[in-house]
Amino acid sequence: MVAPIAYGTTDVGNLWPEVGQLQLAGGLCTATLVTPRYVLSASHCFTTTSIWNRNASVVFDMGVAPLRQRQGVGFS
Repeated sequence: MVAPIAYGTTDVGNLWPEVGQLQLAGGLCTATLVTPRYVLSASHCFTTTSIWNRNASVVFDMGVAPLRQRQGVGFS
């Protein structure tokens, strides 16, 4: 995973660790961790019906952590 971009600048110092990449239903979106359990993202990221399947794969990668340290998240 490359370093995220915030305010047009690459976040090499991990100044915004709560901003990450949301991988869902074969697509990618930017998301922000707002609590240990919830992320906030744009509504167009959730328009496909396959994402509403309880067995859908959803992964949120935070900051500059390698992909091998992914944390899975689900729906509540």
